[in-house]
Order: sequence, then C-alpha cells, then structure tokens
Amino acid sequence: MNNIILNIKKYLLVVLLPTAIFVIFALSSLKDIENAFVRFRFGRDITLYLRKSTDHLTYLGAAYTATGDKKFLEQFNEHLKERGNYFNNEVFISKILTQEELKEFRVGLDISNELAKEVEGPAFEKMDSKAFFGEKYLDYKKKIYDSKDKFRTLINDSSEKIIHNETKLLNIYLYSLAGVVLFLVYLIKHDNAALMKKQSIKRKKK
Repeated sequence: MNNIILNIKKYLLVVLLPTAIFVIFALSSLKDIENAFVRFRFGRDITLYLRKSTDHLTYLGAAYTATGDKKFLEQFNEHLKERGNYFNNEVFISKILTQEELKEFRVGLDISNELAKEVEGPAFEKMDSKAFFGEKYLDYKKKIYDSKDKFRTLINDSSEKIIHNETKLLNIYLYSLAGVVLFLVYLIKHDNAALMKKQSIKRKKK
C-alpha cells in the first residue's frame, strides 16, 4: 500500500508544474475576458452620457433663449463644466481605452464643444431660440451622433475580438489541463496495476 501511495506522489510531482502553468494561463484569459466586458460597458456608458449631455444642453439653450430665464443659462454653463471635469478626470486618464479609441471619442466631444461655441454662444447673445432647430445646429448634432456611432463600433469590435481570442485560448488551456489529469490517472493506474501484479506474484512464491 505504501508503494502505491509513493507511486501516486511521484506522478503528482511530475504533473504539478504543467498543471500550475495551465491554471495560470486560464486565469489570465479569464481576466482579459473580464477586462473586455469592462471596456464594452465603459464605452457604452460614456457614449450614452455624451448623447444625453448634448441633448440636455440643447434643451437648456432653447429654454434660456425662449424664456430669458437665466437659471437655464446657469445650468447650461454648470453642465458644461461638470462634463469637462468628468471627461478629463475619468475618461481621458483611464487605462481602459486605447489611444485610437480615445482619439475617436475626442472627435465627438470636440464637435460638441464647437457646437457650443459656434451656435449656442451666438444664440445666447441674440436670444435666438430658433438657432437650436436650424440647419447648422442639426448638422452639428448629426456629426456628433455619427462620431459617437463610429466610436461605439470601434470599441465594440475591439472588445468582441478580445473576448473571442481569449475564449479560444481558455478552451485550449482547459482541455490541456484535462489532458494532463487524464494522463496522470492513466500512469498511476498502469503503474499500480503492474505493482499489484508483482506483489501478487511474490505472495504466490512464498
């Protein structure tokens, strides 16, 4: 019995290293898959935020120029400041997006900022509520939405690619790990059978 236990321990030591390696690789793939989902959600959230922000500024600008109530202008400027702080302190310093993705996201944000400067600012000076529904304003909004869709497609595709590749690797690692375990079982069973046969022969000779 002691010989059988020693035999099992011998093979356990042999497969310990490859087992540990495959487990580490599998955990690494799981982490990368998790990060890809984080990227996907992050891109979705900031895209939605930018769209809501643009629509909210449209509402506040139109409300101010139509009513002359300065509370709408104050809210407009306050929201612009909050948005700038959010993007500068969370989005642009994050390690989640690639440089290409950040560059594309900045395009939409720059267009939105240009909209505030070229259309909304002059509209406030003239108290022109129609400016928020004019062709120039709508053209800016279309450019913002087009850029937003391009950014969303970019981050969705990159996240899906990571998930697809890492899932394939994870399957390889798991199947390899299963193969190592099955090979260990085979070796132990084969050697133990041979060992028990030798012990049986020795007992018969006695």
